[in-house]
Amino acid sequence: MLEAKSEFTKLSVLDQSGIVVASTDREIVLLEAGQIAEIQDALDKGRVDLVSMDIQMPEKSGMEWLAEIVEKKTAPVVMLTGSGSEEIAVQSIQEGAVGYLPKGNLSKENLRSTIDAALEKWRRMQQGKADQEELERLANFDSLTGLYNRRAILRRLEDQIKHASRYEEELSVIMLDIDHFKKVNDHYGHLAGDDVLEKVGTVVRQVIRDTDRAGCCGGEEFIIILPKTDLPTALYVAERVREAIEAAEMKAPEGDVFTITVS
Repeated sequence: MLEAKSEFTKLSVLDQSGIVVASTDREIVLLEAGQIAEIQDALDKGRVDLVSMDIQMPEKSGMEWLAEIVEKKTAPVVMLTGSGSEEIAVQSIQEGAVGYLPKGNLSKENLRSTIDAALEKWRRMQQGKADQEELERLANFDSLTGLYNRRAILRRLEDQIKHASRYEEELSVIMLDIDHFKKVNDHYGHLAGDDVLEKVGTVVRQVIRDTDRAGCCGGEEFIIILPKTDLPTALYVAERVREAIEAAEMKAPEGDVFTITVS
């Protein structure tokens, strides 16, 4: 059984016969699903805030559904069971459920507290994941250009060289340098220089493929890694990058418009 938070109706928990066994005043929309097609359809439609599911399910076990939902990170799962087995409770939590409730303990208070605890635990998990992703982003990406920083891009280059060597695949690397970048800083100021670096990073990301990786190697030096790419194709990509950067308009803080080139 699936529940999606909303502003319309009260939550009801149903057993397999469809009988309401408990309810709360939490206002959500209830989506009841028992067959594989119904459950999959509900999950595919998304906007599910909480899954409350029996261990015993037709066609496919609750644990199998739990594993699938956890893998896809669809929503938090609260497992229900009529047995109240501690072993099942432990297994459910180990497999990724954020809550467990025996049907024998179903009451308005228990249901409310279980759902509140599950949603709060899920919120903390999602926040923790977001914090971890932010830490990884700060550790691997240059804040100005949005490209990989020197340490990260060189590590990825080393990995790509090993991979290409092992599987005998072609690998190309583009190294580019902003021409006369010191003159930009001297003439327009360092804020303009930062804007140039940011714009170059944006242009590079727009031109290269999703499978390519670009990063900062020095103050105004950049590396683009092109997996499974031969030399003629790499030359074509390099020329596209060069032309795109030359065509981009740069603006100084005073409003002056200028262009740059790269080699």
